[in-house]
Amino acid sequence: MNVEVNDFDFPTSVSTNTLLYSLLLQSPEAIDNTTSIAEHAGYSINRVQSLTQGNHWYTKNSLALFVFPDGNRPHGTLLAQDLIHNYIANGCGNGERLTLYKDGTYTLKLQTPTSSEDVKGKWKYRQFPYLELQEPNSPYANYYFEISRVESEDKVSKLDLTHLHLLNANSTNPLASECVFTYGVRI
Repeated sequence: MNVEVNDFDFPTSVSTNTLLYSLLLQSPEAIDNTTSIAEHAGYSINRVQSLTQGNHWYTKNSLALFVFPDGNRPHGTLLAQDLIHNYIANGCGNGERLTLYKDGTYTLKLQTPTSSEDVKGKWKYRQFPYLELQEPNSPYANYYFEISRVESEDKVSKLDLTHLHLLNANSTNPLASECVFTYGVRI
């Protein structure tokens, strides 16, 4: 095998030691051989899967090995299920609230002085730190956000805050360029 190491972020759906392989893999025994070599090196492979994960596409004659020091994603890393919340807008123009649902859908509440509208679609978290919102029948994402997490503190307690910073403000987008949606929990 020809091994190439990269420093790309892990796909967000990989949470345990995983081997991903291309459907075009010419030597299927490479899956068992790689699993055996990894286990001999102290990395037990908990999941073997074909096709894709996140933005990582395995085509041609390839496979990928994702390993964690303790076999599972470290505590404190961000997974898709960590984003499923109701976010409050700050500086978002017509944007008032963003809700991300477990089934991969979202509702963006827009409010103008004369009307209210709920924009619905699908959300995708392919790779940290980016979140995409795509309206139905749109070939591409309509909104792109950069995710950040910070600890803060107020007079009552510490806070764990998740911010979604808008990246693609433009004339067709009803959200202001300085738009940030925030979800917080007291810790």
